[in-house]
Amino acid sequence: MKRVILGETGSGKTENAIKRYCRMLADGINSNDILVLVANRTERVKWTKSVDFHVASQLRIFSYFGFIQRDLKLFWPLVLKKCNLIKKKEIEPVFMHYEASQSLMSKTVEFYRKKDYLKGIISSDEEIARKLLSNITGASLSNTSYKKIGERIFRSKVEEEQLGIEFYKEMNEITVRYIERILEEGIVDNAVSIYLYFNYLLKDEKYLEYLQNSTKYLVVDNLENVSISQGDFIMELSQWVKGSILYYNTDGPYGIYQFSRNYIEKELLPNFQEERLEENENAGKFREFTEALSKNLMLDTGEISVNSSVKIDLENEFRSKEDKKVLRLVAELLEQGVPGNEISVITPKYNVTLDFGLTRISDKMNINYLYTSKNDKVTDNPYVFALTIFAMVFYRFKKIRLNYDEMKMFINIVLQMDLISSALLADSLSKKDYKLENIDDKQLLRRLSTEKIEEYNNMVEFIKSMDRDIPINQFFTSVYLEYFVGRSDDAKDIKACRELMDSSEDFVRVMESFQMLKDANYEFIKFIREGAKTTPTLDDIGVKLEGGYMSLSTPGSFIGTGRKSKILILTDVRNPLYTLKSYNEFQNLWSLNKDWPLGRVFTGEDELQMEKLDLDAVIKRLFKSVTGEIYLFGTVYSGRGMEQHSLFYDALLRTFD
Repeated sequence: MKRVILGETGSGKTENAIKRYCRMLADGINSNDILVLVANRTERVKWTKSVDFHVASQLRIFSYFGFIQRDLKLFWPLVLKKCNLIKKKEIEPVFMHYEASQSLMSKTVEFYRKKDYLKGIISSDEEIARKLLSNITGASLSNTSYKKIGERIFRSKVEEEQLGIEFYKEMNEITVRYIERILEEGIVDNAVSIYLYFNYLLKDEKYLEYLQNSTKYLVVDNLENVSISQGDFIMELSQWVKGSILYYNTDGPYGIYQFSRNYIEKELLPNFQEERLEENENAGKFREFTEALSKNLMLDTGEISVNSSVKIDLENEFRSKEDKKVLRLVAELLEQGVPGNEISVITPKYNVTLDFGLTRISDKMNINYLYTSKNDKVTDNPYVFALTIFAMVFYRFKKIRLNYDEMKMFINIVLQMDLISSALLADSLSKKDYKLENIDDKQLLRRLSTEKIEEYNNMVEFIKSMDRDIPINQFFTSVYLEYFVGRSDDAKDIKACRELMDSSEDFVRVMESFQMLKDANYEFIKFIREGAKTTPTLDDIGVKLEGGYMSLSTPGSFIGTGRKSKILILTDVRNPLYTLKSYNEFQNLWSLNKDWPLGRVFTGEDELQMEKLDLDAVIKRLFKSVTGEIYLFGTVYSGRGMEQHSLFYDALLRTFD
């Protein structure tokens, strides 16, 4: 049985997949024998919450990255035997967080630029690092050799755009050096995990024997959002499992998985027997309009579709005017009795005005509200913030400066002083460059309570007593035990502090393997202060899945929640950020696909077509999630005063013309 289940957005593919999976368990198939691959952590939570644990034993439900990393850990000795690049023979690999990989790549770029590499590029080392890491990920997801990244991008460039073959050779040299250096230390990130899995583990006879014995059935949800690499893995397993069931959204892939479209539709799907689910009934209300919009986007047909449930207001001169209209509309809908959890607002990028305004409206009307795309900064947690300032005070990094507001908040949190006393002490410390010393200001001594002065002096002595060479993870642990353990029973506070301690330990462990980084403690605090984000908790994911809230989202975030709404409000539709961008002097993720002919030039027409395909998939998913009305708002000028045009806006004009 090799079957692919086809269905449009909202047709119930995931629900159907979970029901079939549960039926397999009820029929006596051991859950150990069924490998389920889902899109991400959010989908994994949705699946596990729906399974009867009285029937199942061990659940093998994974995201693709999660599955690969688990098996790399279990079978690392097999990789060590085959991969000569790995010099450090530990019992399992060290998995590197993104902050560590970005720091390492930035330092690698900096090292080579001092040798006069990448001449003529004005981007910062950090910006270049992000693009090179994206290239590595793109190549791994496409099962393309990392040694060929520079060549493939160069040969895809239009001649007049080319920087020259030497530039791409240099770019490739930096990429190869980064990958081979981390492998020497037995350190891997997501992209390198895929490389090791396919080139070593999946070619090992012992591992293949284990995989075949342990996997009798394969279920894949969200097939449209698999990479070429994952597609190859699915094809491998489907050759010998007893049964495989795949679920594919006929509205097509979007985002980074747009790069896999040709492979999925032409090489993967034809190998499976098709079965089609019924149409999404909710999509019927906007089906004619959506199809006309799609034709006008993809083919420029000029097809007109009038739908009284689609309301447009695209000619606002400035964003501020549009934001006011959106907030007024939301308030009016709520006053008319529309439940808050039936209203979803979409923005192409974070809009602080809308976020603030919707928060105020929800507070006033006592309804739940969530910005679904938000990952809080690590330092938004008060105890993590205080631990970070503690480290800055202790290590005295020359390139990171404290300020008055940070010190005032630090004193307020750690010593629990009132705001006036905290301000007085912070002002006094500012005159000493925020170095913690015993108080000698007589006027300040008179204004602070004896108890708080004693607590402050004890903190000074505590700092002085610590070994100056203590690793930052041990420093965090000591401070946490001294000042914060037991301070809060909130699980989020405890989790935030533990994550900081764990990530700092991993970060330092990775960084100290590389002599190019002189001070791993400094690099970690620098990253934290520059806006490192928290990972969502299971509770956070649960809230998103339950959907009992009015929401503000980016398109991808909204689609990822699987949310349906009575009212959908799309803002700033003239903004070109509604389309996927993947093309610059350092990047062309399309050319990194193994099915992109080596040497074929990626033209402006290609880029336009790919952007249209991605936008088409996004629009269909958004519009098919609506049961009531759609509102479309646009602004003529961007925040910088530049006139805005987008593929989305142009297609809308043709549809309403």
